Amino acid sequence: MLTLTLSVVYDVDVTPVPCEGAVDKYRLRRKYPLPRTIWDGEETIYCFKERSRQALKDCYRRNFYPTLDEKRSLAKKTGLTLVQVSNWFKNRRQRDRAPQANRQYVIRLFTPR
Repeated sequence: MLTLTLSVVYDVDVTPVPCEGAVDKYRLRRKYPLPRTIWDGEETIYCFKERSRQALKDCYRRNFYPTLDEKRSLAKKTGLTLVQVSNWFKNRRQRDRAPQANRQYVIRLFTPR
């Protein structure tokens, strides 16, 4: 009786590649995407869940500068850290100010002298 044994050898490099920057992280994520099994069904945008973003927006409509206690309760409600909540408010205020500054710059550029 004759038996054949087939073996397949894969040449795969399994050593981790150090990430040096955002581009390298992006390339690694494309090469090794996250498994779909960890997705909880909620859409993620800008790394915060939609529910968290909505809670932050609702609080922002009421008060542009929440107190520390308000930030703590919001962090607990959304599952974010206090630093993330504070940074979100800081960035949102900056984004709201930016269009006004750009309009003034454009008006000065095109105003006849």
